[in-house]
Amino acid sequence: MREYTTKNGKKMRRGYTTGVCAAAAVKASAEMLLTGAQMDTVDFHWRPSDGSLAEAEFPLEDITRGDVNVKCAVRKDAGDDPDATDGMLVYAEVYRKEDYRKDDPDDSSADDDRTADSPAAGEPAAAGIEEKTADQTADLVDVIKETIADDPAAKAAVLQGMSGPDGVIHMRWNKVADFLNEESGSGGAKPPEVREDETPEPALVIEEDPDEPRFIIKGGQGVGIVTKPGLDQPAGSPAINSGPRRMIREGLEELCGELGYEGGLVIVLSIPGGEKTAEKTFNPVVGVEGGLSILGTTGIVEPMSGKAVEDTVRAEIRVKAASSDFLALVPGNAGHSFAAGELQIPDRWIVTMSNYPGASLDEAMDCGVKKVLIIGSLGKLVKLAGGIFNTHSHEADARIDIMMRSALRAGASPDLLLEMEKCVTTDAAADLLEKGGVLDGTMRDLTGRAADHVRRRVPDIQTEIIILKNTGEVLGFTDGAFDIAEEIMKLSMSRVYFVGAGSGAPDLITVRGMKLLEEADVVIYAGSLVNPELLDYARKAVDAGEVYNSAELHLEQIIDIIKDAAAQGKKIVRLHTGDPSIYGAIREQMDQLDKLGITYEVCPGVSSFSAAAAALNAEYTLPGVSQTVILTRMEGRTPVPENEKIRLLAAHGASMAIFLSASMTDSLQQELLESGGYTEDTPCAIVYKASWPEEKKIVTTLGNLAQAAEAEGITKTALILVGGFLGSEHELSKLYDKDFHTEFR
Repeated sequence: MREYTTKNGKKMRRGYTTGVCAAAAVKASAEMLLTGAQMDTVDFHWRPSDGSLAEAEFPLEDITRGDVNVKCAVRKDAGDDPDATDGMLVYAEVYRKEDYRKDDPDDSSADDDRTADSPAAGEPAAAGIEEKTADQTADLVDVIKETIADDPAAKAAVLQGMSGPDGVIHMRWNKVADFLNEESGSGGAKPPEVREDETPEPALVIEEDPDEPRFIIKGGQGVGIVTKPGLDQPAGSPAINSGPRRMIREGLEELCGELGYEGGLVIVLSIPGGEKTAEKTFNPVVGVEGGLSILGTTGIVEPMSGKAVEDTVRAEIRVKAASSDFLALVPGNAGHSFAAGELQIPDRWIVTMSNYPGASLDEAMDCGVKKVLIIGSLGKLVKLAGGIFNTHSHEADARIDIMMRSALRAGASPDLLLEMEKCVTTDAAADLLEKGGVLDGTMRDLTGRAADHVRRRVPDIQTEIIILKNTGEVLGFTDGAFDIAEEIMKLSMSRVYFVGAGSGAPDLITVRGMKLLEEADVVIYAGSLVNPELLDYARKAVDAGEVYNSAELHLEQIIDIIKDAAAQGKKIVRLHTGDPSIYGAIREQMDQLDKLGITYEVCPGVSSFSAAAAALNAEYTLPGVSQTVILTRMEGRTPVPENEKIRLLAAHGASMAIFLSASMTDSLQQELLESGGYTEDTPCAIVYKASWPEEKKIVTTLGNLAQAAEAEGITKTALILVGGFLGSEHELSKLYDKDFHTEFR
């Protein structure tokens, strides 16, 4: 990984996520546990979510060893990104699975999920009921009543939503005990079950995660607990997201494979001080209580201030708008994945706008973009329906309120609205709306309101919106959204092939060019120069009436034909004479296609300068005569750069092939003679329509050039060759000299 990046012209240092710090610490503790070695640093490599490979060396701190465990820390380094967790120690404590809880039961650092008087592993939770004092149990019941009795949603989440089919609530006990102890002074004792009005509730017990049978990942001090549904991890779980869990598992699988260890491991992650630091974050707002979340999909912290992000987004829009009338604006990964995957929109049209849809839309309109498709998760795009164009939660967070308004207009009941009000995430609210049968109506209203706000802001742009769940499921879209997507998909699938027709003879086209003509749905050919016999290869386009003579068209008309065909996903051949890279005027066409986002490629052809030499049995590069070929033209309606005037180029005396100048042989002859590079006796030739049936070859001298052209009536479609290479004097090459050794012959 490069240590630095440049943002808005400023060199800034990258950092590492809490997740990769935790994963590195886990690997170090596991390696020291399984090998007995002492380590000061750990080399850790991982694959970010994009599939690339990242690697870093992390110093280890505060290494401690127990009889059956090893614990160490990696210090979080956020680089130049402002981060509340920067500098905190992220600890990983690792046990062999069979040794977990065999250490000192009074060691609170290892007592993550159970207290000393909790039921033993595999023992029914009810087994410990009689060991609790009546006062202690009453205290706990009172606290739980006070906490959840007046909040039906919280009660449902804690006592029902977090229960499995066996009635077990999958949650870490110590996080419940933290807030209970503050109220009850219970000393961390675990209530074996909760009773309210003599109605038994599910017991609070610990159960291993069935998805991690070999490596069990637990949260310790300073790691938050998920208390609401709808987040990355289920309610009741440690707030250790799927990205870090994946990094930890992959790192352990590799390590255990190298060491030949086939057993299981228990990992306890902790961040001392995390409880206080979490108060400075949005964890309590989104439903993570009692500590920090361990996050990170890439493992790398990209340093960006809000202003730097906005400036970067604007710059990217300027670059991409310079070659396209269309942009897809996405807030983040969900939108990008859908745009690139489901809709097959090329990345050259996708801009990650982050939290700045307003600034992005303004920049797009300033750049002349005609169509914008906004694709993103409900949690971000719902804010557009409220006219909020900076979607960062620091700026505004009225997501549920905005959804409730649309739900009300869609016919949601008051009870459903009250349930929505208690949701932490928009996906959870959407699930409620779906159960209530009003999700579709709500999303129609929501996307319509969002589109109204966007279109008022950028009236010159056709804007459409697609809103997704975090899972990628489409929740809502404006009427024209998928029409634009289909148009863009066809454009991205279609392709224009600039094909060199060759010098004239139909069998001098390349095999590739012939096949492209055979497969083409549409052919636009240079009718005044290309041999019409070549169209015999293009029967598919001919039979469909999709062959166009560009001699009768100007540039805009040619591009319009290509644009219409591309929008239908057709294969298009633009057939040019000779080789299209020489006086083919293809660059101006490519520029227009770039603007439209239409892809293209070039198939070379046999240039007339090659065919003319072949007609004369000539070689341009003769030893002792010339080792340079100059391809040029006389200045006519199209000017040439001052330092490329014929007189200046001819001064070299090299071999010359002069295009598009047969109508100006008088002035051409004068320029060549006055250059000093040639004399009147210098051999020259005029080759008219090289390789065509009507081909003519006139070999003469430079002093007789104009007269010869006039005598033959040649004023166009002829190439003029000048130089000593047309004479009889030259040296032998070294290539086939018996005394000369070379690797290539």
